[in-house]
Amino acid sequence: MPRNTDGYDGRVSGQRPMRVLTWEEWGEMTHGLLGPTDDDVSITKDGRRLDTAEKVIEFFAELDAEREGRPATEA
Repeated sequence: MPRNTDGYDGRVSGQRPMRVLTWEEWGEMTHGLLGPTDDDVSITKDGRRLDTAEKVIEFFAELDAEREGRPATEA
């Protein structure tokens, strides 16, 4: 691998090292948090609410079709 000679060490200025939490630490941090409410749903860029399993499956089929370059109606 060629040596970088421009002085850049690959780090982003001000970036802190990422710390990985243990399951116990995560549990302590999230203990007592309230669960989701009825209005906690994903919303697509075009404003569709993905509030049922069927809508999520349909949305994923649309994404697959887009990724594969075919019309979403064939999904």
